[in-house]
Amino acid sequence: MSEVYSTSDIWLGAYFLSERDTKLVDFQVSRSSRTIVSFVFSGKNLTQLAQEYCQEEAEANIVQLRSRLNYLRDIIFESTKRKY
Repeated sequence: MSEVYSTSDIWLGAYFLSERDTKLVDFQVSRSSRTIVSFVFSGKNLTQLAQEYCQEEAEANIVQLRSRLNYLRDIIFESTKRKY
């Protein structure tokens, strides 16, 4: 069954995207005194993956993880670039 999970942790987001069947469905960038980014993901077992990540038990392909991290960073950069 598909879940929806929201996080501001870019590394967790990259971990989610490195898993199969996980999609970024929305994101928001807000700026006040500092930039805050919120990502919304849809996929299977996201709560379980988040628990593994938080308990330092997550395993990922490092090449995929780095690629997904760069993807999320690019989204943030492009979004902030358009606004300012």
